[in-house]
Formats: sequence, C-alpha cells, structure tokens
Amino acid sequence: MVWWPLKGNSTDSQPEDIDKIEKKYPVFLEDVPPKFQDEQLLEAENAKKMHDAKLPPEGQQYSTAGEVNRYLKSLSWDNFQFSNLIQIPCFRDAGLSGFSCMFVFSTVLFLYHRDLRKSLNWGYGGLLLGSVFGWEHCNRIRRNGEKVVQLAQHRYQENQKKKNEGKKN
Repeated sequence: MVWWPLKGNSTDSQPEDIDKIEKKYPVFLEDVPPKFQDEQLLEAENAKKMHDAKLPPEGQQYSTAGEVNRYLKSLSWDNFQFSNLIQIPCFRDAGLSGFSCMFVFSTVLFLYHRDLRKSLNWGYGGLLLGSVFGWEHCNRIRRNGEKVVQLAQHRYQENQKKKNEGKKN
C-alpha cells in the first residue's frame, strides 16, 4: 500500500498482516537504532570527565565568575550555526506559527487601517504571540506523547510478566 505517489507503485493491494507491521515498525525507543555512533558517545563521556576534573575540589570555594569564564572560553563559531537551531524540538513549528501570525496580523491591520507603522507593530506582536503559543502547543503534544509511550511500555511489561507467570504455572 503506497500513500505517496513518489515512492513507487505497489503491486500488493492487500493490507499487510499485523505481525509484519509490528516487526517492520519500531514500537519503543529501545527498538530504534542509536542516533549517535559509539565514537561520539565516547567523546561526550571524555568531555564530561574533563568537565568534572575542572571543577574545584570540595575544599576550595566555588566561583561563578570562573565558571562563566570557562564556558565562554569553550564557545566556538560552530555553536552558532543555524543547523543547531533547527535540531531543537518544536523550534520549526514555533517559527512557522509565529511567522504565520505575523503575516495575518500585519496584512489585516494594514488593509483595515492603511497605517504601515501600526500594522508592523501588530505583526511583530503576532510573531511573538504565535511563536510562544506554537512552542507551548508543540511541547504539550510531545509531553502527552511521552506519557502515552510510558503507559504503553508499562502495559507491555505487565503483559510480559503475566505471560511469564502463565508459562511458569
């Protein structure tokens, strides 16, 4: 069954078996291959060890200014690339909803009042308002999705326990 015309034609018009779908598509996060390679994980662990080593021992006093200086020295231009922003969950959705609100607010107010300054001010307000609401809406959906996954994992584990107890008896 093909839902998108660019993926190719499927000669099989019958629906797939449910067992095949469960094996084909991952259900839990544990079933998905890791996002980062082993080398990247080792680098992250080494960076954490170095960070822990740079912290002052318990006998010395903690300095916020020293911590800020250490972080500022560790910054590079690679940290400020646009590709880093689009990896943030919900950033794209918030931006699109903000720009949509900006366009709608500024267009409607310009057509109604014929005042460019007022329409730009309301457009900027629409950008802020739409971005905040888009961000919060996307995060609410993500939190609800995480709750559903946790509930599914819990029920799956309970079912596995019941099956194991049934096999023992």
